Amino acid sequence: MKEWLKKLRSVHYRRILGIEGYDEDVRSFIEKQNLQLGAPVSLLTMVISGVMLIRQAVARYSPIELSFYVLLLFGSILMFMTFLISSSRPGDAPVRHTTVVVYLYLITFLIYEVHVSVGQYVRGGGAMIFTIMVVVGFMLFNLRPITIMVSSAVTFLTIALKVQEYGQISNRPQEYIVTWLMIALVAMVRYYYTMEAATHSVDNRRTNERLQSISRTDALTGLNNRYALREDFDGMIGRRMEVMICDIDNFKHVNDTYGHDMGDEVLKRIASLAAEHFEETVVYRYGGDEFMLISTQKETDFHREVRDFMTRFHKCVFPGGPENPTCSCGYVFGFAESAEDLRAMFSQADELLYQAKQSGKYTMKCHAFDFTLKDIDGKGQRLFK
Repeated sequence: MKEWLKKLRSVHYRRILGIEGYDEDVRSFIEKQNLQLGAPVSLLTMVISGVMLIRQAVARYSPIELSFYVLLLFGSILMFMTFLISSSRPGDAPVRHTTVVVYLYLITFLIYEVHVSVGQYVRGGGAMIFTIMVVVGFMLFNLRPITIMVSSAVTFLTIALKVQEYGQISNRPQEYIVTWLMIALVAMVRYYYTMEAATHSVDNRRTNERLQSISRTDALTGLNNRYALREDFDGMIGRRMEVMICDIDNFKHVNDTYGHDMGDEVLKRIASLAAEHFEETVVYRYGGDEFMLISTQKETDFHREVRDFMTRFHKCVFPGGPENPTCSCGYVFGFAESAEDLRAMFSQADELLYQAKQSGKYTMKCHAFDFTLKDIDGKGQRLFK
């Protein structure tokens, strides 16, 4: 008995009833699934309601009769259009207020069901048609069980009141009770396991994204690393850009004189400065004290930003460390039509950095990309002679 009590206490009643909150990613997962479930059904009901609307209009039925088909047609179109818009959007996030659209469609569907079922009941068809349609309507979507239970109870009450308007009383009320209990049970079980699956899916995706981010990030500076540069390489082809390589002047002296901890502080400072200073720019730790920047700014703007960046770094203060640190930069600007061009831009930026260091450091060298100059062996072939 105690074991059963423990099991009962361990049950997540709030989740089973759907009254607990859940985060944005889980909500998006549920909404996307609801759209995928509702799209084919809404298309079917759109066709059916359209055909019935035409038939009823030709037969000149009353406006009230026509309104039920118009309402279902409106809900079906809204649902299907929301699915199409969401499918055409980049990323996984569905259209905003998707849940509202789902509820609107369900309401129009239930109103139509009540109308059809009352007619069947009055003609002696009993509650079976209604039961089937209500079960189908509520089982289409992954909605909160408490909402489904209340909505289905209201729907049953509505059908009972409508039947009484025709002077009839159901002689089998147990059909409604059993149907309601079945809907409630299925809704709770389905919602619980759907939430479990959604939570696990979101957790797995976040873990993968976190691992992906770790693999792309330099542990010391927090910048993108060379692995990230290799991953991003193909996306840079066919773009106009500036490719810059910079490093810290006399960095070996900093490590030897002030220690590696201070050297790490200098690296972190220049990395954070580069990341926050440049616009439309991706910064990579290229290796050691070298950093690569890939920018899509206008060349004149980028040139000014590089000058400002060098000045700001020169003014950095390191208590107990180097005074007035400096860096040197070399960059090329132009259009990379191919992977070979992009590699050549890397080589030419590296050569310009070399020239800046040779000319006295705390210097910037820049040049338009020249596709006729190739660093074939990648071992320091001199360019721009």
